[in-house]
Amino acid sequence: MEISIFQNPSDMRQMPERKHGSLKNVTILGFGSSNSMVELACHVLENATSLESMALDTIYDNLYGKANIGRCCTTSAADGDEIGRRCVLLSRELILQAHSGLQAIESYVRRKVPDEVDLTVHGPCTQCHALDDLDE
Repeated sequence: MEISIFQNPSDMRQMPERKHGSLKNVTILGFGSSNSMVELACHVLENATSLESMALDTIYDNLYGKANIGRCCTTSAADGDEIGRRCVLLSRELILQAHSGLQAIESYVRRKVPDEVDLTVHGPCTQCHALDDLDE
């Protein structure tokens, strides 16, 4: 099991500096709060000299395909098509992990994003997968 960045934030490793000049677009599905995920995202942001965009998605569920992972089921993440009335059912654990990933992005990753890079963050549907709803 991965160690969360929130357990010991001072344990973030600094990867050897190596420039990645050809990397333009990066997408990470299932982004979480593990040290290694945060380290990887920060490393890419700091060393991909041609980076134009980074998309971090805190949900990855290969049962439903890339188009509708974790977004509100009334629209597909890919093209906005209507696909249903309710979100795909996600486990409590997956919802908690997704929200922890969002918190890690806000606490550690977003401040490393250069001005010329477009950061897109996808989280769980706020209508169907809010933290407040988990206790019901």
